[in-house]
Amino acid sequence: MADFTISGLDALDKVLGKLENSAEVQDKLLAQMGEQLVGRAKNLTPVDTGALRNDWKRTAPKEGSVEVYNNTEYAAHVEW
Repeated sequence: MADFTISGLDALDKVLGKLENSAEVQDKLLAQMGEQLVGRAKNLTPVDTGALRNDWKRTAPKEGSVEVYNNTEYAAHVEW
């Protein structure tokens, strides 16, 4: 059996640790999660004219959160 050595794992761990706490990385992940939620909301929205389904939007990530919303006037009525 051959012997081998792996080096650089400490440096890799340090870089990954910095990325984990990076606001830029967190915002990118939040934006992706927001887009997935918008897609799911669209899929679950009943369709008559398509206006309600097509009006789902999300905000840009800010302070660790993203908001998914629908401004269609009758959205609350359809929900309830």
